[in-house]
Amino acid sequence: PDCYADMILTDPPYNISKKNKKIDRTKIQNRSLRRNGVRSKELNYDFGEWDRFESREAFLEWTEKWVKEFFRILKPTGSFVSFFDKRLTNHFQDIVDKYGYTRQTLVWHKTNPVPQIFKVGFASSTEFIAWATKQKGAKHTFNYYLNHAHNFIETPICMGKERTKHPTQKPLKVICWLMEYLSNEGDLIIDPFLGSGTTAVAAKRLGRRFLGIDINPEYCRLAEERISECGN
Repeated sequence: PDCYADMILTDPPYNISKKNKKIDRTKIQNRSLRRNGVRSKELNYDFGEWDRFESREAFLEWTEKWVKEFFRILKPTGSFVSFFDKRLTNHFQDIVDKYGYTRQTLVWHKTNPVPQIFKVGFASSTEFIAWATKQKGAKHTFNYYLNHAHNFIETPICMGKERTKHPTQKPLKVICWLMEYLSNEGDLIIDPFLGSGTTAVAAKRLGRRFLGIDINPEYCRLAEERISECGN
């Protein structure tokens, strides 16, 4: 229904998947990465068909379709929050501003980013998060009393027991941070790209209701397992 959700909180496809290619071993000392002397798995940037589009134009056209739909179901006082590829942030903001009002771009700083194998540039240690409301003058939720927060959060990428097989999983700490500031207990949170289920897990922990959607049956099962571990 229209004006149904208190918050849209999601991490959509970025259209960055690449078919894995062999690396010329003569160009680097070691293809595998090492952290604290332990060999890690080789990097895999082929996330799956869900993250591959024919062109950037096709990807942006598809993006506008889902952005428009989820602003339709967002309440006038609700918040729209979405991660997005930093290379296309301006394009994404233009799309969001067709249907809502961009308030800020937030930043997740990864304290343990994937190292640069070829050592010719900076490690990619940030991801951008668009925060918007349905209209400029909306009396949206912002729980200022929690702290005078900056517009960024620093956490490691998912590791240890929190890590699942989903290739673009976001840390629970980041999702909880967004949800605590921009929603209240009992609110309905909708994630149209649920993936490994982190948004649903955060909602259960923080006393919010949730509705999650994903096109991949395997990820749906993974999300269900994580949700069931949270209890009723």
